[in-house]
Amino acid sequence: MVVINLEGKILSLEQDRFELLESISRTSSISSASLQMGISYRTALNWLKDIERRAGGKPVQSFRGGRYKGMTHLTELGRKLLEAYYSAQSIRRPGFVKSFIELRLSARNILTGRVKDVTEGDVISMVSVDLDDRQEVKSVITTDSLKRLKISPGDSVLIILKATETLLMKR
Repeated sequence: MVVINLEGKILSLEQDRFELLESISRTSSISSASLQMGISYRTALNWLKDIERRAGGKPVQSFRGGRYKGMTHLTELGRKLLEAYYSAQSIRRPGFVKSFIELRLSARNILTGRVKDVTEGDVISMVSVDLDDRQEVKSVITTDSLKRLKISPGDSVLIILKATETLLMKR
């Protein structure tokens, strides 16, 4: 059982329920998620009903026709459940977030550091991060993301480098 705080409401769910939500988030399909997890489609549906009963709302929304035919997406509640799960795991198991990300990305593309300075703009913001080896990285993020993540000087952060988004500039 994993105990989470969902907007002031204490909720406990089996870890495999969170893993199902995560798999649905990645695949956009209950069927594909259940195959990935090695469970039947019926079991996945029962787990989703269990989450709905305990959390007081639907964690996913399925589309049957039109442009999104056959797709399933997490609802706002589903996203909040996963965020609360990640938060609980990061507190319970230091290093959880980094190891979780490393499963999906190459470990050499992840740096750890401490926020040195934040320059907030109307639309984009600049975050300066000191790395452990006396180097500094500057990252441009949207101001909305800056506020949502509540990034401020002194925060410990992970820097994830993606080749498609790396910029190189001459000094």
